Amino acid sequence: MARHVSSPVLVLAAALLLATPIHASNGTPAQAPGSAGWWNGWSMNGWSMDGDLTLGGRATTGDTGSDKFNEYKTDKPGFWTRGLLRFESPDKSYWLHTGIGFHQENDQTWRINGGRYGLWNLELDAKRFAHRFGENAITAYSRGNDGNLALPSGWVRSAAALPTNAATFQSRPDLEIDIWDAKAGGSWRISDAFELTADYRILSKHGQRPGSVGLFFNNPNYFNHPKPVNEKTQQFQAALNGKLLGVDLRLDYLGSFFDNHFDDGIMVDNPLAGVDAFGTPARVRYSQMPDNQAHNFTLTGSRAFKVPFPVRMSGSVAYGRRLQNDHFLPFTSNSALPNAPLPAQSLNGRVNTWMANFFVTARPARRVNVDLRYRFYDFDNRTEKLTIKAGQRIEDDSLIDGSAHITAPNDYRRQNADLNATWRLPSGLKLKGGAGWENWKRASTREVGLLNEWKGRARLDWRANSWLWTQLRYDFGYRVGNRYDNIPGEFVDQRKFDLADRLRHEASLLVQLDPRPDLGFTFNAGFRDLNYNHSRYGALDTRSWFAGGDVGWQPDERVGVRAWYTFEWGRSYQRSRNRGPGLPDTSAFDWRSRIGDSSQTGGVDVDLAIIPEKLTAKLSYLITDSFSETDTTGDLGAAVDFPNIDNLRQVTKALLEYQISENLSVNFQYRYEKGNFNDFQTDPLGLVRPGRTDLYLNQAIDDYHAHIFEWGITFYFGGAKNRSAVSQRDL
Repeated sequence: MARHVSSPVLVLAAALLLATPIHASNGTPAQAPGSAGWWNGWSMNGWSMDGDLTLGGRATTGDTGSDKFNEYKTDKPGFWTRGLLRFESPDKSYWLHTGIGFHQENDQTWRINGGRYGLWNLELDAKRFAHRFGENAITAYSRGNDGNLALPSGWVRSAAALPTNAATFQSRPDLEIDIWDAKAGGSWRISDAFELTADYRILSKHGQRPGSVGLFFNNPNYFNHPKPVNEKTQQFQAALNGKLLGVDLRLDYLGSFFDNHFDDGIMVDNPLAGVDAFGTPARVRYSQMPDNQAHNFTLTGSRAFKVPFPVRMSGSVAYGRRLQNDHFLPFTSNSALPNAPLPAQSLNGRVNTWMANFFVTARPARRVNVDLRYRFYDFDNRTEKLTIKAGQRIEDDSLIDGSAHITAPNDYRRQNADLNATWRLPSGLKLKGGAGWENWKRASTREVGLLNEWKGRARLDWRANSWLWTQLRYDFGYRVGNRYDNIPGEFVDQRKFDLADRLRHEASLLVQLDPRPDLGFTFNAGFRDLNYNHSRYGALDTRSWFAGGDVGWQPDERVGVRAWYTFEWGRSYQRSRNRGPGLPDTSAFDWRSRIGDSSQTGGVDVDLAIIPEKLTAKLSYLITDSFSETDTTGDLGAAVDFPNIDNLRQVTKALLEYQISENLSVNFQYRYEKGNFNDFQTDPLGLVRPGRTDLYLNQAIDDYHAHIFEWGITFYFGGAKNRSAVSQRDL
């Protein structure tokens, strides 16, 4: 039986095996007199080469079927390799670097870059990896070549037959996206004053991810399914840097082009009906993200001015244009309803954006710094309004709307201004104070047209001596709008959190203490309160605080210990009203909720130099615990608490690395991971549930525990040992 060898391994092996014969064919000695071997110094016609090759493997045991554990396939058993080759010309002016990485299934990296120092360079990167959404999902749908989702031919399309269908027709979909990310670019120094850079990037995604479509006539139903993905994004970026008349200048262009293969949307079979009828189509169509493109031009400049005290001004101006003109989909795919004419064949969407940033720093006195910032952003939506005539709009596959509708393209304008001053005192004390302003001007289609927030801040830094530093910060904000005009049909007392009046208080404390060279402590804490002081309904108040610290201790030059812990807490308070059909609009139906979240993170690291520069070890332990609760009251007792959510994850790791020789090292790693998830949102649902007419994907986040063993051997040649570790991180 033929055996498959990965192409990256073959490439590296060929490069290494061919190195010595190349010397001989050019008459160059294979090794210098007295050297230990060609791996300590290689040259071809004066070109030097160094690099490294790492081969490794991984074994996993335990209960590893959880989708959370397998999300990115980073711990799959198997072998992996990565390597680097570096070349440099005799006069040290030209260089070439190549690298590959072959880690796991659908996880590969390629890289090559080179050029002439100080003049030009070219770079090519490519990587492939997978994002897995679940291995335990189940579905009855199958995907056709057109991307549409169909049920089996034996499926009986009725609510009564749903349990029988679900028990008969089940398969495990491949919920995974294969991602390719490639980039090519370079730079060219045109002259001593100017440099040009450019790069092109393409990102493609293919596969399936969880999707859902709903029908809302009479009794709402949701049909979850494997949603096909086939999309591509291309980006081109170019920049010109230089200096002209004492001003540092930069001109940028960024273009982005998105293409979705499913321009006609995706059709999904209705499991409850096989024939089009009033309110129940046999197939449901829903749209995907439309094809679009965006262009952005930016000019940036900076200059220092010769005045009695140091002053520097920086600024940038940008213009952008966004375009989208995908064709519209019909109001319905239900042949039992008249297909009303569309108001236009496509959107012809156009948005212009303008952005300006200005920043001035000055030192009017030896111990005083002042900075002024201003930012302007304008989102100018030039998309034309569309009119849908009365009787030409279909809702929920059942209703022909008798009223006319006009689309409302939204736009807005935002401004920010900040003024800060810093005063450095001789005693090691530094005081900073400032004021700010933020302004939003929105379209008339939003509830609040004009919104202002006035800000204040204060900071105290104190360097008491060489071993104690303290920082105390406080920020304040008061946001108020001109008036709140509810959209017709909305609850008149409801306020949206991003438009409501608000008071903001934030404070934080940071202390660093180093009483001895081998011992250091850090403590930080903070508090935040967002109070929507004029809101009776909606978000009312959000409070949070955190506290944590870490300690570092090096009792011996061979031993280093670090431990840390952080606790975070938050509460949000909301109020709403049940305004269902036929219910009186009274406070008896008010619904109050309190959402609480807390998390704890802690860990310890121990670094050991058992034999300095020869045998090292690292031990670590990490624990994260998050808890969430939602308590509700009101609505004549109909409001009920949600189940609590508690997720715990622990990781224990031990790493041993041995430098056998200058050219060879080995490492061994053991890792134990454990995850416990108590979350009603990710409990197994099966394909159907009693009393419901929805279809699910059974996506559950199960508990897991895994023992992971990894090993690797690295061979350095050409004196590359001291440079390879950094270069291999991205491979």
